[in-house]
Amino acid sequence: MWKMLMAMQGFNEEPVEAKRPYYTRDTGKGRRVRDIMLEYTRQVQSLCRLELLSEAMGLHRGHLEHDSSCMDWLNVAAHYYPPCPDPPVTVGTAKHSDTTFLTVLLHDGVGGLQALISRYTGWTCLPFPAHSLSTSAPFSRPCPTTRSRALTTAW
Repeated sequence: MWKMLMAMQGFNEEPVEAKRPYYTRDTGKGRRVRDIMLEYTRQVQSLCRLELLSEAMGLHRGHLEHDSSCMDWLNVAAHYYPPCPDPPVTVGTAKHSDTTFLTVLLHDGVGGLQALISRYTGWTCLPFPAHSLSTSAPFSRPCPTTRSRALTTAW
């Protein structure tokens, strides 16, 4: 996990010219994936043993992992939110709901993740220690998915 954080940070801190060859909206183009990303993918998939979640949903133990197609693909996104020298003048991300089957977040210790737990209490900060993992399984709740957003944080 540490290698993944360092690779993501290193890529994002490169000059634009060095990153330009990797920017494309052509989904038909082959993607070059680094060994670090492949190893991170293996690590995340090993965490996603869904037998207990299947049972909690009243399904037989292997349903989610083996009988359904929910684990047939993996979408990896690396968002980078470095500390900001002046957070009030920066916009974070817009509020959103994750549309994935299962979201696994690797936290870098910068913070800024918030969730809209209740419309009465408003946005709640979700503090996580650096290098920790958190998961969200929006499909498992009978209500609409939790909305989240990322705010900028100070140095």
